[in-house]
Parts: sequence; C-alpha cells; structure tokens
Amino acid sequence: MISNRSCLPVSPVGFRTIWKSSATFSRENPSRERKKGVSPLGRKHVHFNLCSSANANPAQGLTQDDGDAVPLFDTEKTKVLVETAMLAAVSGMTSLLLTLLKLESYLYYLMPFPLVLASLRSGFKAAQKTLVATFFLMFVLLGPARALTYVLLFGFTGMTLGALWTVPSPWWITFPACTGAYVAGMMGYVCTASFLLRENLFRLVAYNIQSLAGQFALFFGIEGTLSTPVIITVLIGLLALRGLIYVGVLHVCYAVLLVGMDHRVGKLPQIVERALWPTGKPQPSSQT
Repeated sequence: MISNRSCLPVSPVGFRTIWKSSATFSRENPSRERKKGVSPLGRKHVHFNLCSSANANPAQGLTQDDGDAVPLFDTEKTKVLVETAMLAAVSGMTSLLLTLLKLESYLYYLMPFPLVLASLRSGFKAAQKTLVATFFLMFVLLGPARALTYVLLFGFTGMTLGALWTVPSPWWITFPACTGAYVAGMMGYVCTASFLLRENLFRLVAYNIQSLAGQFALFFGIEGTLSTPVIITVLIGLLALRGLIYVGVLHVCYAVLLVGMDHRVGKLPQIVERALWPTGKPQPSSQT
C-alpha cells in the first residue's frame, strides 16, 4: 500500500529558498550579469524589430540595433517560393478549367509558359520546383494519369526551352533541343497510354501507316509493302515534324510575351525578328 504522503506536491518554501539563493549568487558575481544580446547560456539573441520604422529596412529584410544589421529573412528565397507557388497554382487551375470546359486544343500552346517564365525569372531550379508542385497539384485535382501527361507533353519542352533561354541560346540550338524533348515526351505519352489501355498503340499506328501506304501504292500501281524499319522511320519523322511546328509556334508566342515583360530571350531567325519587331528588337532595361 503506497502512502498518499509520497504523492503530495513539494512545499513552495523550497522554491522560495532556491530563488533567493540564485539571486544572491547573481549579485555576488557581477560577471554573470546578462550582456546585451547574449542569453545566460551564451547564445546570441536575434532581435526582430518589425514595428519600428526607424530601425527596420523592409526592402532588404534587415533590422538595425545600434548599428548592427540583423537579417530577418532571405527576400530572394521568399520571392522564389512565392513565384513558384503562384505559377504552379496557375498551371494546375488552368489545366483543370481546360479539362472541364474541353478547351485543351485551343490553349495547347500556353501550357509550358509558366515553366519558361519561372526559369527566366529565378533560374532552372525554380522551374524544377514549379514542375514538381504542378505535378502534385494536378495529381490531387485530376488524377495521376493527367498529371503524368502534363509532365510528358509540356514539362519536358518547357523545361528545355526555359533552360536554353536562360543562357540565352540562339534558335539553331533551341529548335532541335526542344523538338527532341517534345518527341521524347510524346513517345513516353504513347507508352503510358498503351500501358493504361492495355493496348499496343505503336503496333496500331504502324498498322494504319502500312495500310495507308498500301492504298497509295495500289493507286499509283506500285507493288510491295513497307518494312517495319521504314514505318518506324516515318513515324518518328512525323512526330519530329509536328514537334518542329509546335516548337516554332512556342518560340514566336513566348518571345513576344517575354520581351513585353522585360525579359531577355534567345535569338530568333532574322526574318522572324524583323516581322515581329520592325523597328528593332527591344532590349530589357533591367533583369526582372
């Protein structure tokens, strides 16, 4: 049987005695007095003076305490984080609205724009964060298939164009690179669709091409059929042609938008630049 006496709280007299002894020890040892900005454990205090306009510098995120500037926060990282979140939200909500309203084919060329803008404003890592955030947002809103489709069809192309325009690179580098990224993403999309539909779409497309070629051969009186390597070459060539047209439209549209937003983009063909800017291509006044 445990006595209730052992469960009683400690008398406050003991705490009062400890308090008095510690106060007496502090008076007898002036070296233990607290220094300004230093805690009893020797750690330096960080003063966040957010209310005083005389000591605070909101533009730099600093406060001044007797001439010592103490950083409140990293404004550059905060700006990148906010821009990444906003661009990811715009991409996700735009995809949701386009899917619900059946308008994907009309605004197909604007989907990679947030990735290119994030790359030009804050660097390639910001574009990566935007892509990852958009993927998870679309994963929640539209499901995993739609999120993976966005990454394959628009993510590869947007990341490639943004990374090359950050340098900036001329058009004879960006066109082949973005076309290759588009073809790779399209092939990945076909593989994903084949897996989800339980159907070999490559074989179906090859059969349609062979059938169409046979009809042309019969019409012109040519005997023979296309072999498999020729069909694969034709298929890749058609995808490359489609990707080249798509990338060309992206270059023209995004160059007009980004130059108007005071960003530097890569060089386009001279004939295109003269058509877009008859008086000369404007140079950015400041890197935003």
